[in-house]
Amino acid sequence: MGRTAYGVWGIDLEEGDAVVSLEVVRPGGTVLTVTRNGFGKRTGLDEYRLQSRGGKGLINIKTSDRNGPVVGVNFLRADEQVMLITEKGMIIRLNTADISTIGRNTQGVRLIQLEEGDHLVSVARLAEKEDDEESPGDPAGPGASKEEP
Repeated sequence: MGRTAYGVWGIDLEEGDAVVSLEVVRPGGTVLTVTRNGFGKRTGLDEYRLQSRGGKGLINIKTSDRNGPVVGVNFLRADEQVMLITEKGMIIRLNTADISTIGRNTQGVRLIQLEEGDHLVSVARLAEKEDDEESPGDPAGPGASKEEP
């Protein structure tokens, strides 16, 4: 497409709906969904059907006054860690293996106990640690010979 093109119709939203997140997924992972009132869940990819352009989408989580609207969605490949960030600045780190894997059309489980008037505002997947840690100033990396010629 040229730079002046409008693009293609991705999803047909109903009035009052909004896109919260977009994730590229691969077989074998789960989708983590987190809501404003501290609830969340992991759902296996086999729970979702493929959609074409301009589709209506799928129910990912049942939202209510109890759990609130969706704050974020992340694709998880394995046992990873995420950070939950609240409006008042509380940050917690969670191991995703501790979050229940349940169906799409459910409300989720409590992930974080929030103070009165506080709400979740963001969820972020933490970067993986590298297996081979290199020492600073050692351009050759681990296992390299330190002998001089």
